[in-house]
Formats: sequence, structure tokens, C-alpha cells
Amino acid sequence: MTKQKYKNLDPIWAKAALLGSMWGSIEIIVGSFLHNLRIPMTGTILSAIGVSLLIGGHYLWKEKGLIWRAGVVCALMKSISPSAVIIGPMVGILTEAFVLDFLIRMSGGLSIGVFIGSGIVVCLPFVQSIINLIITYGFNVASIYVGVYKIVVKNIGMQNISIYRALGIFFSLNAIFGFFAAFAGMAIGKRAATETLDTIPTAIEGKNFLLPPVITLHRFSIILLIASCAIIPFMLFAISNLTLLWSLLLVATYTVIMVKRYPNCWNSLSRIKIWIGMIIIILLSGLLLGEITNIRSGWTWGGIFVGLQMSLRAIFMVVAFNVISVELRNPKIINWVLRRGLGQLATAMEVAFDALPTLIASLGEQRNVLRHPIISLSRLFLVAQHRMRQLKLGDSTGNKIYILTGEQGTGKTMFLSRLVDELRKKNIQAGGILSPSVQRDSVRLGYDVLNIRTGERTILCRNEPGSTGINIGKWIFRNDGIQSGNSALDQLSLIGCGLVIIDEVGPLELENKVWCPSLNLLVGSSPYPLILVVREKLIERVTDRWSFIPEAIWKISRDNSEELLVEITDAIIRPINQL
Repeated sequence: MTKQKYKNLDPIWAKAALLGSMWGSIEIIVGSFLHNLRIPMTGTILSAIGVSLLIGGHYLWKEKGLIWRAGVVCALMKSISPSAVIIGPMVGILTEAFVLDFLIRMSGGLSIGVFIGSGIVVCLPFVQSIINLIITYGFNVASIYVGVYKIVVKNIGMQNISIYRALGIFFSLNAIFGFFAAFAGMAIGKRAATETLDTIPTAIEGKNFLLPPVITLHRFSIILLIASCAIIPFMLFAISNLTLLWSLLLVATYTVIMVKRYPNCWNSLSRIKIWIGMIIIILLSGLLLGEITNIRSGWTWGGIFVGLQMSLRAIFMVVAFNVISVELRNPKIINWVLRRGLGQLATAMEVAFDALPTLIASLGEQRNVLRHPIISLSRLFLVAQHRMRQLKLGDSTGNKIYILTGEQGTGKTMFLSRLVDELRKKNIQAGGILSPSVQRDSVRLGYDVLNIRTGERTILCRNEPGSTGINIGKWIFRNDGIQSGNSALDQLSLIGCGLVIIDEVGPLELENKVWCPSLNLLVGSSPYPLILVVREKLIERVTDRWSFIPEAIWKISRDNSEELLVEITDAIIRPINQL
């Protein structure tokens, strides 16, 4: 785990970040395990474990507002997960955290509030699954479920148990499960408060829990996000009121257009599970929904028509929510939330992602969490408390900034590329940008911008005739190159990095152009150590412009590159080895 100092981070946000990261580690390890085995009531089990963590954190740290903050952190971690659709999981996580926090506060922190809150929260995944079905297929799906229930209870001779009574029994069982989760959470909190950590787990190597490609490879559009949300009620109205043929044409046109722009939508539609579900809905509709068409009950073509209509609605909703989920990953939206929405949230997210690999390693085998939940989750808290001690909150005056300089042609960019490789060998992720030159017949044509994290390379500037973009001196800078570089330097792209490189900072940045917006956010107020490539004659202007004193200034030449590589590598990894 990379040691970093987080300037002015409120302790409650640090604890919320670690608690949210613990919750995220459970979703990754236990959630994938249960889903792969297709265990029934997976949502309820995960919710119960999450409740135990939240209550454990409540009893261990006793901070008001800790629970809802942990929910926000975990939900935002989910927002950049590999899942195609993120809206449902994010809403579920936020709802559980806010409901539990509200009920505990309403009870004045008494145990009765903890138990009632736990019981209600563990019932929420089932409620959400019902709401999701109704949103996807419409209210007719409820009639199908009621019809199937009546057939089942009739055949097993239990007609005296109504659908409402059955739901009441099911919710009661879930609530009891929630009560046990509350007991477990109290035990976890008390155990974590009295025990000590025997060994410190090593972070899992080779794991990357972020998705940098989604930040740079997709052209986001806030206008399309708004349009996608606004079109939903109009499309649902049209599907309900147009003929089946017109509804089919409308949904097919929308789907083709969206799949072309958002290829990942097809991944959701191509799953056999969705089509099997729609076939079952159509068949059950033909059997059970004849009365909706005012014809008769039993098997009817009218019911089949209703089922086809529901399936068209489902296809549209799957595509629409995939589109919205992609657009919600827009860095402009997430960075706005991180920087302006809740003040210290950006730094808290850095803490959460920084701790995630170690927390996952501390869980060990998935089966151990399910067999010995109190022991496993208590260990998570011990690791989190160890991480709290490492943070040294409020002990920082800013990030460390180094300057690399040298004459033109001394190979600064190639040298930094070697540095990135050396750090990667030592399990340290570097982020930021390199600016490799582009030459033809020994003539420099311009520069590209290389995203260190993803390896994506984009044209930055050219001096060739016919190039389009912004004229700055003899170079023509392309907007997509500038945008790609600044995306590589934003909060999401840099989460988990042990070093950030900006190649280079020069006259354009001093004139508030190119990388200047990113520098304003990174210098002095972020947790990342920086290496800035600066021309020797501009060093004083750069340090004055951004008001920092460099930790070191390294001048590279053709003769000292090997010696300098060792020195810089040691300077970066030394703080980590001191842990």
C-alpha cells in the first residue's frame, strides 16, 4: 500500500472512506462468489454483511454521519466498476446507508434503532428487485406474479395463505436475518476495539480496480444524458399506446442507434438470460393476462400481445439504463461531485481506492467470510485502523513536487518511460502524461500525448500543413489531444497512483493553457507526489506561479541517466519502504 499524506482530511471522512472501501471489498469478493454460484437471496446476504460492517463501524468509531458517508463512498466506487448498469446498485447502496443512518439517529443511537434499522435495510434488496421488475416490464408483471402464486398455492393445497400474507412472512424472515446482522455488527465493533492486528496483509499485486479506458475512450455528452432521461416517459407512453408493429419499429430504431454509439449495450442484450426471461413473460402473459385485454381469462392471443408489449418495454429499458449508466461515468459529472458536491469527498475516494487492494487481501478466501463472518469482518476493521494510523491526518503541508530538467534532446521523455517501468516492477503505479516527439526523416513534426495509466496515445500538436486545431507559435494543438491529456490528469485517472508525471510544464501552462487547469488542481492540494518536466530557464517562473518549493531538481544529461534513474526511483519508493 502506498503511503500518502492527506492534507486537511476530516477524520470522519477518512473513516467513512475506509468503511466504504470495506463494503466495496465485500461486494467484489463475496458478491462475485455468490453470483457465480447463483446462490438464492444473494442480495439479502450481501445486504446483511454490509449492515454488519456499517454497525461495526458505528460502534467502533461512534461518529454521527459516518454511515451515510460510507454509503456515498461505496456508491461512487461502484460508479466506475466494470458493471454495465450501475444505477440500480448505486441506488441500493445509497438507500441502505441513508435509511440505516436515519433510523439510528432517530432513536438517539439506542440499540432499538440499530435493530429496527437493520431489519428494514435487509428487506430493501427484495423491495428493490420488485421495483426493478415493475420499471422494466410495467405493472402487468405484478399480475403475472400474482397469477403464478395462485396456481402454485392451489396445487400444493395452501390457498388460505394470501399473497399479502406470504409477502409478510417473507419480509419477517428477512427482518430476522437483519436482526442477526445487527448482533454480528455489534460483536464485530467490540472485537475490533479490543484486538490487535497480528500480521499486516500485503496488497494483491497485478489488480486494477479502476477503469481508465472508460474515461478516455468514450466521448461523453451531458446533452445526451439529459435527452436519454427525458425520452424514457415518451417512449413508455408510445409503447403502451401504439400498435405492436409501430412499437417494434420504434424500439428497434432506438436500439440500433444506441448500440451503434454505445457498443456495450449489446453485451446486456446478448445475454441469454434476458431473452429466456422475456419468452417466459410472453408465455405466462398468454396464459394469465387474457382478462387485461377484456377478452377472457386463460390462454389467449390478447395475453400474448400484452407479453410482447412488455418485452419491447424491457428491451428499451435495458438499453436506456445502459446508456444512462455510461453517461453517468462522465468525468465532468463525477469530478463535479467529488470537488464541489461534498467538499472532502475527492480525497476520501483516494483513501478508499488506495486501501481497497489491502482490504481484499485481508479477506482471504470467500468461503472464510461466510463461514466465520465475525472473525473476517473484525480483521477488516483492524486493517482499517492500521491504515488510519498511517494516514497521519492533518500532518501535511502539501504534496512533494520534483522537477526534472535538461537540454533539448537529452531524452527526458524516454528516461521517464524507463522510470515508469522501474516503478511498475516494484508494484507502484505511475499516472499522468508523457509527450513523445513524432519525427520523420529526423525532422520533428510534433508531439503526441501518452496516458501513462492506460497507454493510450493521442496527437497533441503538429506543424504540418493542413493540420487543424489551435495555433500556438509554430505548432497547431488539437483539442482532442489537450482533452485526452487533462483527462489523464483528473481525479479518477489518478486514484491509486504513487507518482504523477507531467511532461512538460512550459510557456503555454504559464499562459493558462494546455495542462494549466490540471496543474492548478494537483500542485499543493492533492496527495500525489509530482514530477514536472520544466526547462531550466523556466524553473523559477513555474515555482513562483504555483507557489511551491521543489523537493529536488534533477538535471539529466546523456552521461548521468543511469545514475539518475536509481536516485529518482529511490526517492519515490523510500517513503513506502518506511511503512
